[in-house]
Amino acid sequence: MRGHCRPLSVAEWARTTDGNVLAFESPVWARFMRFVVPPADERRIIELPETLEIREAPTDGGYRSVLGEWGFLNRAAYYESTLAVPDRMELTQRGNESRDTAADLLPDRPEAGRVQRRQQSQWYRPVLPDGDNTITLTLTGDPTVRTELALADAGGETIDLRRIEHASSPNSAVYEATLEPDDTPLLEIREPPRNVMFLWDTSPSMGAYIPLVHNALAAYAEDLVPGVDMANLLPFGASGPLLRTGTASPGSCSWS
Repeated sequence: MRGHCRPLSVAEWARTTDGNVLAFESPVWARFMRFVVPPADERRIIELPETLEIREAPTDGGYRSVLGEWGFLNRAAYYESTLAVPDRMELTQRGNESRDTAADLLPDRPEAGRVQRRQQSQWYRPVLPDGDNTITLTLTGDPTVRTELALADAGGETIDLRRIEHASSPNSAVYEATLEPDDTPLLEIREPPRNVMFLWDTSPSMGAYIPLVHNALAAYAEDLVPGVDMANLLPFGASGPLLRTGTASPGSCSWS
């Protein structure tokens, strides 16, 4: 098995006279090993082994043991360290990242792009057919919609967008707006502020993990950015969040 947990047959093994050792011609990466004994019919006798041993390849300059400490509660070990680091998906400039460079948004022609809070938005100028004064916009995302819309007229005044609940779903949000005859609307697609709710178990079995939970909350709170992040705390059994309103102040989510 290479880097995943889908079972893969690697060998068939029968008892031999040379020590009952199965040696692979080349090392096999594995997350786990499972031994399966085929069913026996009336004419066969199955003798199960008393002891099974798996011997790891010796460590050297090209291999380090998977049995070492590779990070607290971390499944990744030596195999993962040999893999190339995946490229980070960068924001792509499409030429419509400002109000002044808004692109035409034509009916029935889907558009796609990437946005990031305080880094990049996508701007469009909706083009309606003659005689139409209602615009319907559909946002999609996988697995959920993680963007938001803002519609304004040429003077910057907000135009109300109504969410059509019966037509929306977790991965599709449908909005509708009514325009005045002389409106020349501008549409901004952007990433909304990130809202995070921390929930944790408070039962006695969590006693050994309290420092881990505390450190995780404190580390996240230290990097909160006002206008970008919001966070709140909800321990199991509480009647509601510990903070009346979500906080965006760095370091203000610490607890004891």
